[in-house]
Amino acid sequence: MAAVAALVLACAAAGCGTKTVLKKDPRPPRPPVDIVVKNSETVQEDTAGKPMWRISAREIRASEAATTLQVKGASVVVLGPGGQDRMRLVCPNLVANGAAKRLEASGGVSASSAENGISFKAERIEVDLPANRVTASGGVEGSNPQGRFQAGTLESDLKFEVVRLGGAGGVRATINPAAGSQGKGR
Repeated sequence: MAAVAALVLACAAAGCGTKTVLKKDPRPPRPPVDIVVKNSETVQEDTAGKPMWRISAREIRASEAATTLQVKGASVVVLGPGGQDRMRLVCPNLVANGAAKRLEASGGVSASSAENGISFKAERIEVDLPANRVTASGGVEGSNPQGRFQAGTLESDLKFEVVRLGGAGGVRATINPAAGSQGKGR
């Protein structure tokens, strides 16, 4: 009997037959990290590691919780296959969404593509890489090797092979400025 009593006392002292309770971490969960980087350049890659665009900026704000970069004073180079320069944007405000592969530039944007010699300005320009589309709105004015144009909206593929101009105020275009011919349409 003394042996049984000793065994019971030993188990009680060692915690035999008792539940183990895990204590909760008393620290609150860590909040998402927010980052502000000034006067910088960054290259944003897709999930396969291919570069989508290079952004030089006065200020970049990133949040661990979001998939977007909020950019002030941006100069952007949209990159094509093999890292080629497809299009350039200069704008005061930019939202770069890496997950959706989309750029939204606003506040008076200048855009150009050396590939097809087009340059234009608009209040807002969106670049959608998966859809292979560029859209511009708000006082679109620009030129290409064939002439000059003004419109409310512009829509094009990323190579600017097919450019559609439109808008409620109509479209003004000067084709072949050396010959002086002008056209007006909708």
